[in-house]
Amino acid sequence: MNFKEISVQFLNRIVGIIVWVALWNLLDLVIPQDDVAANTIISIVGLIIWGFLGEYSLQQQRGWAELTPV
Repeated sequence: MNFKEISVQFLNRIVGIIVWVALWNLLDLVIPQDDVAANTIISIVGLIIWGFLGEYSLQQQRGWAELTPV
């Protein structure tokens, strides 16, 4: 990986974290913490969105080390 790819991946991760924290804080303002039904629905919707975005698929490891089966 060259420096440009590493920089883009790093910035992508940082921006993703900032967006998720901002969304979490907005949801915290809108939905009360003790509303179990609303929080459960939000969690399920989030899991479904992650599924559509491919977060559950195995990704090819491109990095500093590769794991080999024993």
